[in-house]
This record gives sequence, structure tokens and C-alpha cells, in this order.
Amino acid sequence: MKKYLIALLIILPVVMLAQEEEQETRKIITLEVSGSSSNYHLKDAPAMAAAGEYVYISYGIAPAFNPGFNSYVLKEYGITVISNGCMTSAGQMATASAFKKEIEKKYGEHFMHDEFEKFKKARS
Repeated sequence: MKKYLIALLIILPVVMLAQEEEQETRKIITLEVSGSSSNYHLKDAPAMAAAGEYVYISYGIAPAFNPGFNSYVLKEYGITVISNGCMTSAGQMATASAFKKEIEKKYGEHFMHDEFEKFKKARS
């Protein structure tokens, strides 16, 4: 019984510290996006959209789209597509989400997915 109590006293502070760090991470919403996505910030999304500048930041093992599609949406809609890779932080994902919401406000929900499907179909 003593061993369990000692283990609990060791584990409990570690778990509590991890929860505090997670909550603190959620508070940080203006983290720089690193890598190829340059220095975009969550707070920049509305101002950039108001100026007609749209950025779609994809993340994952492979880029979400292909160079042909990226050029197409840039030319047709003024949307810059950036791949952020597979190693992302909560701040980077929040930034990508903020920019995606601005695109969806202008062009509709699932716009990028739908346009990519149309693009693939037109080229097959």
C-alpha cells in the first residue's frame, strides 16, 4: 500500500504539470508558423483577407495538393497554398485554421477540397 501511495504522490504532480502546459499552449495563439509557411500569425488572417490576400496552410506527411493545383488556385482565386510539413504545434494548427476560415467565409465551406476534386477531374 505504501508503494502505491508513493507512486501516486510522484505521478500526480507530473500529470497536473502536463495539464497546465497544455492549457498554456492553448492560450498562445500568435505563435509564428515556422518552416516554409514563413511568418504568418493567427491574428493576421482577418486583416489579410480584408486586403484580398488568402493563404491556405496544409500540414501532414505529404502536401495536401500538388503544384499544378497550387498554381491554379493562386491564379484563379488569389489563394497561396503552403505546405507546413508533418511536425506542427498547436499554434501552427490554429493559424492554419484561422486562414482556412477566412477562405471559407469568402468561397464557402470545403472550398479547397471541392476545387481540388474539380481540378483532378478536369485533368483526368
